[in-house]
Amino acid sequence: MTEWCSNNHVNLEQMKYWMRKFKKGNATATSSSKSFIPLTTIESISVTSPSLLVVRVGSASIELQSGFDPQLLREIVEALRTSC
Repeated sequence: MTEWCSNNHVNLEQMKYWMRKFKKGNATATSSSKSFIPLTTIESISVTSPSLLVVRVGSASIELQSGFDPQLLREIVEALRTSC
């Protein structure tokens, strides 16, 4: 995790925080609501801001800044997933 964070310009403590928060949020979800969404990676990217993350769901792109609302992101991804 340390190496990945360093290579991707992500603060290690922020990564740990979001992983804990994500796990805690998923602990309350029912198993029937869980599903996998295909993920593709890009070998070469240009970093415009170390606090910017771009998530692509289908043809939609979502740009996340540090401090984004994770619940809103879940709702957007779910809406995109069901409409694709």
